[in-house]
Amino acid sequence: LCVSPSVIAEEPMLNCYDGPFESVVLSGCVDSCRAFETLAEAEQHCNSIVECGGISKTAYGDQEAINMGVGLYEVREGPGLEASRGDLTWIKQVNCDLMNEYHQNLQQDAKALDDLNHLVNQHKLTPVQTQQEYFPTHDGGNCFSYSDPVHNQYLQGCIDHCRSFQTLEEAINHCDTLEFCGGVTHSLYGEGQNWHQGTGPFEVRMGPTLKRSKDGDLSWIRVEHPCTAEDGMETGFETADWSQSMTETVKQADRSLMFSLMYIIGFMAFVGIAVYVSYKQGHAVTVSFVGRARDRVRQYLDRGNPEVGSGAYESL
Repeated sequence: LCVSPSVIAEEPMLNCYDGPFESVVLSGCVDSCRAFETLAEAEQHCNSIVECGGISKTAYGDQEAINMGVGLYEVREGPGLEASRGDLTWIKQVNCDLMNEYHQNLQQDAKALDDLNHLVNQHKLTPVQTQQEYFPTHDGGNCFSYSDPVHNQYLQGCIDHCRSFQTLEEAINHCDTLEFCGGVTHSLYGEGQNWHQGTGPFEVRMGPTLKRSKDGDLSWIRVEHPCTAEDGMETGFETADWSQSMTETVKQADRSLMFSLMYIIGFMAFVGIAVYVSYKQGHAVTVSFVGRARDRVRQYLDRGNPEVGSGAYESL
């Protein structure tokens, strides 16, 4: 049966549901068509069931109930619709929860950016320039820097189960190995007890949202930026290390060149011995080749001074 439902305004609309539609009911039951006295209860129950296709308010054909607009709200399977006089139906939208979660994430990201901009404006979020403390580390063509400690704030969300470390340096080194790590939080939650997942108070966190802490937490926010020459110096790339590396490179090049020269000399010596043996054995091709080579050498020596060239040729 093909039914073209119409929307009415007597009943409220629901988030993530289409409708209500008049004089139709969803076919098929879910959870034995469990019925509720209120629409809110039916909505909550339908949202908890993946197979639930919507809600139908039915008066079970009772004319008096239909006239009064009363009935029970049943969870239904759908997606088919059947004509049913006096009934109302709300059809559950597909993936609506995912869309809501997506929009919530967008709102959280926007709030996180507002928090970061607020910290930048207060000069609390700047890459550390001193080598003695927290320094940038490399990740391909980019570097990671960490902000100054943000007081009474913790980074929301765990990465790697909020693994914790005894020192800030250990936590930063581990954070730099994680693609989506947003920074490090010094958590005072559970002071004197076992830490979440590790041995110390410095936890790797996802972020970027900052949340206010009542326990006096500290957070260092990871900032990704293109690497510069100064970053190379800050990461401990010192002149002595560079000089030693260049010395090793030059030595390797010298060894490679010497090996190549020895290979060429050895190959030429082998060819010379082979030609000499072949010439002594009287091979026609070799004798002809040596003869032509000898004539060319004589012509070359005779170009300058024939007398000197003749003597040099005889000596050769």
